[in-house]
Amino acid sequence: MRGRSITFALVFLLAVTGLSAPRAIRTLLEFLSLPWLVAWIAPLIILGVLAKLEPKLIRSERVRGRIALFLVAAGLVFVFVLPRLLPGEEPPPAESAEEEEEAPRPRPVRPPGRR
Repeated sequence: MRGRSITFALVFLLAVTGLSAPRAIRTLLEFLSLPWLVAWIAPLIILGVLAKLEPKLIRSERVRGRIALFLVAAGLVFVFVLPRLLPGEEPPPAESAEEEEEAPRPRPVRPPGRR
């Protein structure tokens, strides 16, 4: 957050939501039938270039900081607050041990030892 990087904040938001920015770029590059090495290295280069161009695209450090803070806060809200507000699935009722007996576990088969 001290760097006020929108690129880092966006990658953080995507990672927290379960998405992967490099994987999305890699999928696009694989769709274009590029070699596998390019599809693995290009996302790193693309994200690095975006991080370098960011100060030139948005000149105000204050605005970049606010956008980055918003993206990180949105990711944290998505992870910690949203699941508590949305109704979740209730776990199935546990069956009592008296009603159902567990089948005995098979003994592991070991190789014959030295005799």
